Amino acid sequence: MPFSLTAQTSQRNVGKDLNDIYKTYQKTVSKYSYKKNAEKYYVNKQEALENKLNALRILYKQIYDEDTLVAKKYLWIYLDDDKSVPTFYKENDFLKLSKEETDILLINYKPKFQQIRNKVLRNFPSEYFEGSKSDVFRCSLHFGLDADGRLKFIKSKGDDEEFNLVNSILLYSFNINIDPYQYQGENIYMFIQLPIQLQFE
Repeated sequence: MPFSLTAQTSQRNVGKDLNDIYKTYQKTVSKYSYKKNAEKYYVNKQEALENKLNALRILYKQIYDEDTLVAKKYLWIYLDDDKSVPTFYKENDFLKLSKEETDILLINYKPKFQQIRNKVLRNFPSEYFEGSKSDVFRCSLHFGLDADGRLKFIKSKGDDEEFNLVNSILLYSFNINIDPYQYQGENIYMFIQLPIQLQFE
């Protein structure tokens, strides 16, 4: 299975679902003019913000809950400074590679994961986010490369819930496939962390 960063056709267009949430939000906010009635404007906007965040939570949960684990053995690598091992790994299932094996793995996979990070950064819908140009958004994007070559169980950890949700949903929308890592002839589930940082212009 070749490495591919091209979005594939699926029954559900996650990117469209994401865009629809923000279009609904913008349409709702535009119902009232701040100049004509500031109180109604702020009440309406607050309700629209809550509805938008709830819609993002629902969309993310629906996508996340569809993931099923294929691999029987797991491997964890990191591409940032967080070296904590995920708690859901059982010690007897967690592979420990030698330094040489780890170096080879990183040579083969790190450029691919960097491509994924770059794709998220290039395609992030920054036009939907409100704030000043000095605002910097950060999160750690966690996901697994399963034995079937699909990215699964995508989660983002950071201070801004909306930013986290959009990063996770966006990565799901790409439908990326990568050749899974093989260890002693068996495809392995590889857990990856990618740091994401964006400053909107």
